[in-house]
Amino acid sequence: MKFSAKLGLILIFALIILSLPIFLREKDVSVGDDNYFYTRMVNLFNEDKGIPSQDGLSYSGRDFTYELGQIYLLVFLNKFFNLNSLLQILPILFGIVAIILFYLILKKFEVAEKEIIFS
Repeated sequence: MKFSAKLGLILIFALIILSLPIFLREKDVSVGDDNYFYTRMVNLFNEDKGIPSQDGLSYSGRDFTYELGQIYLLVFLNKFFNLNSLLQILPILFGIVAIILFYLILKKFEVAEKEIIFS
């Protein structure tokens, strides 16, 4: 098989495996507790139009000391897409990107093709 055909098969298999939790759940499609946190943070940023100084719902209120990269990404993408859809699709996309990078790194280190596919 060619390089692109092998990578294509790996990506199709990865897409199926990574999307199974979304299809197998009946009601709540949110995976993990982080989705609720990010939904709340994006709503806070949209209401206040900036970084809040204190988080009132976290352990009876504490200073806002969270990482802002994921929140900024979600706030930006929320202008174009629905937030609930983003929280379902982004982990799948990041998982596929990680698989591609892992495949290319192993290819660069000249690991055997069978070992790359099975890893």
